[in-house]
Amino acid sequence: VCVCVCARARALPAPQPLTYMGPLLFDQDLVPTLAKLAHSKHVNVNELSEILADGKIVAVVRGRQEFGPRALGHRSLLAIPNDSNIKTRLNRLKAREWWRPVAPVVTIEDSKKIFESNPWSPVMSFAATVKPEYREKLAAVVHFDNTARLQTVTKQQNGWLWKLLNAVKRFTGTAMLCNTSFNTKGKPILNRAVEAMQMLCELEDLDYVVIDDMLFDKEAAMRTKPLWGLSKPAKKFGVDDFIRGLELVHV
Repeated sequence: VCVCVCARARALPAPQPLTYMGPLLFDQDLVPTLAKLAHSKHVNVNELSEILADGKIVAVVRGRQEFGPRALGHRSLLAIPNDSNIKTRLNRLKAREWWRPVAPVVTIEDSKKIFESNPWSPVMSFAATVKPEYREKLAAVVHFDNTARLQTVTKQQNGWLWKLLNAVKRFTGTAMLCNTSFNTKGKPILNRAVEAMQMLCELEDLDYVVIDDMLFDKEAAMRTKPLWGLSKPAKKFGVDDFIRGLELVHV
């Protein structure tokens, strides 16, 4: 298997980042029908930033799933970090203890002014100390020891997320959002569009779902119920799928 992978990898035109090399939605082919049935609307980063600035919790599903243990903007729950009540709502949504910390995602540019070190943490691997002047302003993501386990984002790594963070900054003063995985207690990170609609209907604290650039609210999600039984079962994600992701994905 290793020989096969290496031989195929050498044939690639250029190396690709591995962050978003997971599978597409298992029911990706249902998404256009869901959007039509729900009368969902297209949303851009400026419009989405206004929704987030209003204190809403938004689940984001974009392209391929993250290849690793962290949700990094393709299967994420996003919210503004400026209100400690947001942490309470996110933890309730995920059926976690109220005190559990929520991680932030921040542009690399703003991370340098918010944190005491200059962390480079594209896969949410490190905790850094938040500067004193930002601790109350970012109450939803600052843990009791004044640290936060951050994800840093550059325009090159994830252009859409980087633009969204900067759009949010117009309202909050920082290019930062809460970022936690789109799942509930005891379940893996979501990878079905139909399941996203079900969660939107069932979870009081989840306000919106965005699949690629289509916005669904609770009323829209309810209209998709006739399709809930049509979602494909999960398939195994093997070497061939990984190589196909290397060949096709563009961050």
